Amino acid sequence: MKWLCTLILFAAMQVVTAQRVEYKTFAEVDSFFETSYDTLYVVNFWATWCKPCIEELPSFEKINAEYKNQKVKVILISLDAQIRWESGLIPFLQANNYSSSVWAIYKDRPEDWIDRIDKRWQGTIPATIMFNKARGISFIHETEITYEQLDQKIKEFIQ
Repeated sequence: MKWLCTLILFAAMQVVTAQRVEYKTFAEVDSFFETSYDTLYVVNFWATWCKPCIEELPSFEKINAEYKNQKVKVILISLDAQIRWESGLIPFLQANNYSSSVWAIYKDRPEDWIDRIDKRWQGTIPATIMFNKARGISFIHETEITYEQLDQKIKEFIQ
């Protein structure tokens, strides 16, 4: 009986700590980029099949932890195909226990919506976009970004 209680408790803890993914339509993501919040949003477009994307995710997690008490929010937007969400994205997130917000986009053809986010973005990933109400989208980085680069840009925004 003792082992059964332990097993139930362990299973409950796994459910609580499992990464939560918000599934969004492009219309929802598009309206988010038109936000009027004074929070600085650090948005990273990535995928589990993209090695540079995976390598930079710990930097976003560190930023998320360090700025959690400020008006800075990290959102990781997965561009993994919907068919891979259950077999690839969810297990990857659970194995790494990320605390940043993670969104997955229901999408047909990225070329139909990339320009709507910002015409300067060529559509490559990893891609990082920073924006807030006062400045709009004022930072786009289309290659792997380091923690130091992220931190510097955030400090420029919030000064």
